[in-house]
Amino acid sequence: MAITGFFESKDYKSLLRDSLLAAKAVSPRMTFQRMAKACGIQKTYLSRALGDSKVHLSADSLHAAAHFLGFTADQREFLLLLAEEQRSLNPARRRELAERIEAIRRRYRKSESAIEATEVVREEAGGIQEYYLDPVLQLVHIFMTIPAYRADRERVRRELGLSKRRFGDACARLVKLGVLESGVDG
Repeated sequence: MAITGFFESKDYKSLLRDSLLAAKAVSPRMTFQRMAKACGIQKTYLSRALGDSKVHLSADSLHAAAHFLGFTADQREFLLLLAEEQRSLNPARRRELAERIEAIRRRYRKSESAIEATEVVREEAGGIQEYYLDPVLQLVHIFMTIPAYRADRERVRRELGLSKRRFGDACARLVKLGVLESGVDG
């Protein structure tokens, strides 16, 4: 189950069932029988608890089930809070639990929580990034690896449709980058 969908769940029993079915689709070893064993309960009790609104799993069983399913610490906390909210009879406590659940949801609704990225810092001048960010440099370089073109730089310039200034600048940058030798005839 996608992590953002996970935190939109409203019912801990459905969340457990859906997570187990998703895990079973990936690995046939993820069964109700194995999860019940990991929780230290009978399979029949697990099935009943996940299907009957009046029967609940203990916090210890939920914790064990979450570990069995490979939930992260935040996912385990969310699951336990959902269960506590559903079992609670005290309106004030239910509101407090609902606020904590919503705080977790807000945290995971932010796109930054779902995206892992590192900032790319471009060097001031030059560097290999310059080569890859300018397709003209790449094209001039490719042409200059062909002997017939390497012998006639003017032909390369004409084939690429570059001005003399733009072509000269590209050649100078390639020399500076060490990709092209400055003594090439043409």
